[in-house]
Amino acid sequence: MFTFTPLLGAQSESPAVQSLLEFDQGIKILIDVGWDDSFDAEKLNELERQVPTISLILLTHATVAHLGAYVHCCKHIPLFSKIPVYATYPVISLGRTLLQDVYNSNPLAASSLPSSIVAELAYTSVKYSESGQQSLILLPPPSNDEIATHFSRITPLKFSQSHEPAGSPFSPPLDSLTITAFAAGHTLGGTIWHLQYGSESVVYAVDWNHARENLLAGAAWLGAGASSGAEIIEQLRSPTALICSSKGAESVGIQGGWKNRDNILLTHVQSAIKDGGSVLIPCDSSARALELAFVLERAWAEDPTYTLINAKLYMASRTSTTTMRFARSMLEWMDDTVVRDFETRAATRNPHSKKGAEETQPFDLKFLQLLERKTQISRALNATGPKVFIASDSFMQWGFSKDIIASISQDPKNLLILTDRCSANNAESRGYLSQQANAALVARIGSSASTEIMPGIDESVEVPTATVSALGAVDLPLYQQYLTRQRQKFNASSADKETNTEVAAEVVDEGMSSSSESDDDDDPEKQGKALNTSTTINQSKQKLESTDEELGINVLLRRKRVHDFNSGGRRGREKVLPFIQRRKRTDEHGGSIRAEDYLRTEERENAPTQSLPPDHRKGDTALGQKRRWDNKRTGKQDRAIGPNGTGKRRKLNDRDAEGEKSGANGNITADEDSEESDYEPAEPTIVGPRKAHIGTESMKLALKFAFIDFNGLHDKRTLQMVISLIRPQKLILTGGTEHETTSLLSESQKVLEKSSSSKKPTDYFAPTIGSSVNASIDTNAWTIKLSRPLLKTLKWQDIRGLGLVTMNAQLSSDDPDDPGKDTTSSKRLKLGAGDKSGLKNKPLSTPEKTIPVLGLIPSSLVTSISTFTKSLHVGDLRLSELRRSLQQQGHTAEFKGEGTLLVDGITAVRKSGLGHVEVESALSGASAIASKRHIATLIAVKKTVYDCLAVVAAL
Repeated sequence: MFTFTPLLGAQSESPAVQSLLEFDQGIKILIDVGWDDSFDAEKLNELERQVPTISLILLTHATVAHLGAYVHCCKHIPLFSKIPVYATYPVISLGRTLLQDVYNSNPLAASSLPSSIVAELAYTSVKYSESGQQSLILLPPPSNDEIATHFSRITPLKFSQSHEPAGSPFSPPLDSLTITAFAAGHTLGGTIWHLQYGSESVVYAVDWNHARENLLAGAAWLGAGASSGAEIIEQLRSPTALICSSKGAESVGIQGGWKNRDNILLTHVQSAIKDGGSVLIPCDSSARALELAFVLERAWAEDPTYTLINAKLYMASRTSTTTMRFARSMLEWMDDTVVRDFETRAATRNPHSKKGAEETQPFDLKFLQLLERKTQISRALNATGPKVFIASDSFMQWGFSKDIIASISQDPKNLLILTDRCSANNAESRGYLSQQANAALVARIGSSASTEIMPGIDESVEVPTATVSALGAVDLPLYQQYLTRQRQKFNASSADKETNTEVAAEVVDEGMSSSSESDDDDDPEKQGKALNTSTTINQSKQKLESTDEELGINVLLRRKRVHDFNSGGRRGREKVLPFIQRRKRTDEHGGSIRAEDYLRTEERENAPTQSLPPDHRKGDTALGQKRRWDNKRTGKQDRAIGPNGTGKRRKLNDRDAEGEKSGANGNITADEDSEESDYEPAEPTIVGPRKAHIGTESMKLALKFAFIDFNGLHDKRTLQMVISLIRPQKLILTGGTEHETTSLLSESQKVLEKSSSSKKPTDYFAPTIGSSVNASIDTNAWTIKLSRPLLKTLKWQDIRGLGLVTMNAQLSSDDPDDPGKDTTSSKRLKLGAGDKSGLKNKPLSTPEKTIPVLGLIPSSLVTSISTFTKSLHVGDLRLSELRRSLQQQGHTAEFKGEGTLLVDGITAVRKSGLGHVEVESALSGASAIASKRHIATLIAVKKTVYDCLAVVAAL
């Protein structure tokens, strides 16, 4: 059985994607934890309801639409953090930097109190002040350390690596489930998931790109080798169900592919620079930003007309330095041409030149400057000359793109290049551009078939603004009541509340005593506490939900009115009466220990309810604080004027270098010609509960704009071609608008009907959000009996946990091994002594079901029946398993290229796209001793290959 349920993204304007796949025995797999830019927590209610039944989670892309709600669910939904998560290494790394940028840039990303909760507490869900501003009470956002901790839990996988995952603690066993990740293009590490469970073969392909780009190779539909041709690789061919996104089902790709797209982008940028204007290219801060940064950096380095060199190139994101650092360590995930380019540069450099060694570093940014603070953005905007900004995010709803467009929107010489189609119908989004501005841009983009530059909107538009302030005394009780309800979610729903209180107190005492003996360095979150409130109550819930067998002798403590326990045959602690010693946290002198007195500075800033000690001083670099004489000086005195008039920083002493490391976040990319100070105070942050005030302001979009599709997604032609080649038994469409889904559904039916050679047509499904479709394969099952003489002659072979046997037998309706069969069909019913019906006995007809029996062929018929069967190998040989088996036998086995295993450096095992296995060995030109060794290796490899398969001999 296989059931598919889209939780978000099906036939919707929202780009968020959440899909729930259910197999037999209640195995549920959640693929993607996406969110849209509204960051509405109520859209996650259905996901929260399904969390206790989810076995594992898979992530596909490092975008908000695919993992934007991951950290929110880990922080606010009970049991979510206990579910194992799997993704590729680039998705883990870039997803972490993406969400750190989102939560640090957009206060609304923390989400607000759900309106349903507010209504239950007798408050209005939305409050308006006299100025007409909308006020929302914000939830506590996760810190950077919390985001890093949640992403460190994800298990990284490699492409084409089959893996048998482990389920959650509340999941049924996943014995026969196998997941495999394949390259999807679109983003670095983007994944097409293949799931094999029994006879169900499911391919999940949402948001992929078949064509290669500058950094990214195309989707792995046809494999990596050029010899694959137009044939889908075996693992992804003819699945029982293909789940595909319908995004871009009506779009047409740019003629000339990605090279023409890059040329158009550079042409528009050059035209704006020649006019003396600046260019803003909004995009996401991690996935697609790397492709844009690579294209522009290379264009600046290879500028033949010396036009681009006159403009400054910036990348504005709060995590741009970390993103580039991760990109330098992920070259193996990029296209082979990128790797060869860096290898060529490393081979041609001067080995005695230090400068040459620096130039060969991957992603060595000579022209692209990284901006991570608003002060750096302001300094770059105030500088003279044209500028080009790559800023987050694509829709200018959060990130530095909001600040940049507010500064350059008044000048008609400036240019705005949109890389993603705006959605004019998505009124739920709290975007920087209002629905009026979005509608105007979408109308012009939709009416223009080319990528030409269009004039700005000659009218003022209303754009929303959001300001954050501390929560007042009026709304603070509401916020506290909500936190109380959140804590109660972790409590067990037991009728006896006293038991809950006692167990929770025991866990608290155990946690307090254990934390007093542990070292602070063992705490991964660096919070100075061993257990927070949610973890404590979550553990108490687990203890309450345990059965008596799981609790063992602890049932005397955990269960009320239980006073007896059979310790016979028990060992260890099960034979000793349990006892919990509750200790108070005191120091060696008997004084009580308060955790608040031992918090570090960063913990005090994150703990608004805890008061600071009176002798706590502000940092030396706080705004308005006097500096000591021995501290680092800032300003013009720190610069030595060189002969060319440019300011260069002096070498820092040890104290200054130490302060520079702690104060700088990445590389300082301020304009060297600027005479301002390098000192950048920390941006003011509000500690404690917060409230967001949403208003509007008018802005005139006088700048020119153009649209260049830099999404790197499939188009109409690619979707039809790939679906016809895959030939799935079931086709499920999700992740697109209603019109796109309907269009792709009709076109896919026409294409598959023409190309399908099988008698059985493909089934099509287009579910909506929350609706489930049954996409199980149609199977026929028969029940038969095997006679005892036949069972004695069977020789079973084990193949991947399944038994395989071949036989020649005769099917009959009667069982010859069951003589004396009782054919009586009437029986007497005995009534109990308390039966008042007056019926003594009554005949009952019980017709028996006839089960066909397989038995030996009679000797009289053996000569008259002739059977001819060919030898057959059953099973799917996996090179990874073959490699493991050969290594256990003492052979050296290494992968050389895709689908080739080299054993002892002389024998090659290849697996073609059709599943054929070829074993080759170089025997010619070798000595007699070497030839014997080659033959021995060849025989050992062939024997191991046969052991991995079930061999059906010819009869």
